[in-house]
Amino acid sequence: MTNEVTAKRIASILGINERSVLRRAVMEKWQYREVNGQYRGRRSKHFIIDDLPPDIRVEVIQALNSDYQKNVILPQRKDLSISESKSLIQQWNDAPAWKRREAEARFKVLSAFKRFPKEDGRKRAADRFGNEYNVHNHNLGVSAETFTIIGTIRRATLYNYQDAYRRYGLVGLLPRGKGKPKGVWTPDMETYMRGLFAKNPDMRAIRMWDYIRNKFAGPGVSMPSKKTIRTRVREWKEKNGSTYAFMRSPDQWRSEYQLALGDASEKAEHYLHIVEFDSSPADVLCADGKRNVIIGAIDVFCRKAKILVAPRSKATAIENLMRRIIFDWGIFNTMVVDNGRDYISINVQVACHALGIKLEPKPPFSPERKPFIERFFRSLSMGLFEELPGYIGHNVAERKAIESRRSFAQRFMKQGEVIEVGLTTAELQAVCDTWLEKIYHQRFHRSLRKSPEAKAAESTRPVRKILDPRLLDLLLAPVGYPTVQKKGIEYHNSFYIAPELGDFVRQKVEIRLDLQDAGRIYVFEKDTRRFICEAEDASISGLTIAEINEARNRQLKKVKEAVRAFKTLAKQIGDPMTDLLESKRHEPGQIRAFHRTEEATGGMIEEAKKALKAQNEEFAASIPTLENRPVNKDDRLSKIVPFSDRPEFFLSSYERARWILDHPQQVTDKDRDWMDRYKLTPEYDRIFGVFHENQGGAK
Repeated sequence: MTNEVTAKRIASILGINERSVLRRAVMEKWQYREVNGQYRGRRSKHFIIDDLPPDIRVEVIQALNSDYQKNVILPQRKDLSISESKSLIQQWNDAPAWKRREAEARFKVLSAFKRFPKEDGRKRAADRFGNEYNVHNHNLGVSAETFTIIGTIRRATLYNYQDAYRRYGLVGLLPRGKGKPKGVWTPDMETYMRGLFAKNPDMRAIRMWDYIRNKFAGPGVSMPSKKTIRTRVREWKEKNGSTYAFMRSPDQWRSEYQLALGDASEKAEHYLHIVEFDSSPADVLCADGKRNVIIGAIDVFCRKAKILVAPRSKATAIENLMRRIIFDWGIFNTMVVDNGRDYISINVQVACHALGIKLEPKPPFSPERKPFIERFFRSLSMGLFEELPGYIGHNVAERKAIESRRSFAQRFMKQGEVIEVGLTTAELQAVCDTWLEKIYHQRFHRSLRKSPEAKAAESTRPVRKILDPRLLDLLLAPVGYPTVQKKGIEYHNSFYIAPELGDFVRQKVEIRLDLQDAGRIYVFEKDTRRFICEAEDASISGLTIAEINEARNRQLKKVKEAVRAFKTLAKQIGDPMTDLLESKRHEPGQIRAFHRTEEATGGMIEEAKKALKAQNEEFAASIPTLENRPVNKDDRLSKIVPFSDRPEFFLSSYERARWILDHPQQVTDKDRDWMDRYKLTPEYDRIFGVFHENQGGAK
């Protein structure tokens, strides 16, 4: 850029007439230098740029730097000189690309702040702008790339940017010091990071850095640092807490984030209106070392609960708990259960139908549909199980800590000290019943603002009860749908007979077992459930179902013990097939089967033979024979001369024969002996025989 400018150029820059420029130059006595012109010796005036008035000097300097955008690179100070503008432009050109990129991002932030409303003053406006910028509000007119380069902003930072830009232009916004290039966090990297979160929500930031660098690194690309990745990961987790919690653990998201508006207990209008059922593993080990299942039920209206300790959650155990609730409390109206196979079994459905109970299965993996029984299990575990012997913790981490404490204590146990043993199943059931009746039902409930027992007493709706236990056993007995045969009803390898069954031969009926007498069943019509009769099996009459099951279990246990003994014996035998193969391998005089064979002919086989013969003739014509090559007797009798082009080994007999024919000077006596034997083979006949026939040679 030159230090002088003509009046015509100044006029074009300012957009005025040249005569107006000359008139002002005369009035203000601008410094100039006359230069001879090319038109008829006319002399023109060249004004010194540094001596021009400040307002004109700034416009001229900006305009003469036509390679850069006006009012961007250079500041608009009135005292800007031509030498200083050259220096600033040189500094900008010498700055690394990453510094210029950050300076431009800072300028865009200043431009957005310049457009920001400032009705309440510059200070408060800067604070409001910083708050909206820090949450990446795109209404500010800032691009996503600018947000990635400059993550946060403060009022003091804005003031510093404004002062630096006023004094030095974009050069003042360049980052200070050498430093490291600041990597660019692009929207593509943000999308890729979200995909990594979806793939593994627990992925470490350092592993993400490896993946992102492998995905986006390339020539001229400034990659973000590890610290930047950690910051982005932390910011994303904080901003998307609900989404991140759901990806990690839907159960945790459900308990911490899912809306819980209103009161779910309002749908229960009276005592025994709605009862929720569910099963959960007990947090205690019994004396036999087994972990039982707690089958629980809770009345939604008053929160009274009842539980059953069982080895497994089965339909018979659920019916047993229903029997206890109905016998102690009364018949309930609605039974809310999950979609488990035990809760929607045919026996449970038939029992609910017989008692007039509405069965409401909830979708799987939706504990929020049964909130009261879920909360009760937590109260049971924290209020009772934690204090019982054999407590193993609520989760794996607690269980490991308890086992560690126990093992440590056992190492320092004194002689004769008593070891704590868990309760039996019956003792655990008794403890749970006592805790429910004496503590839980009598304790103040925060949601009810009273105890469950007091809440139940407020219900004015009459309670339906079944006073005869035998009738309740019949209604809740296991159900079957056999076909009546000529000999009676066959069920569990027993025949039950009654005179009334003669009218129902070859028809399906519904039966219910007598839990007190295994030799008796109750027969009903399948569709209408009208009672037909009682049928008996005299062979097992008088035995209870429990006694029959005990006998069957004893038989099964005996059979399993016998099978286990046979399996132990089988392990001692080893692998007989391996032994057999090993012995046969060393036996002499093995006889191989001989099969007569004949050459296949006809059809495409003959055509294929012709094609193969033509191919062999063409190939053999290009191969010189050993007999046609001149060989010196001295060479034939001389010792082998070492050479380097002989292969270490040949892949086939044909390859060796081909090499012998192509290298007669390097053939040894061993090669000639091998070649004589090879000529007697069918392969030599098939490949080289055609050539010998054409030459009249012998095979």
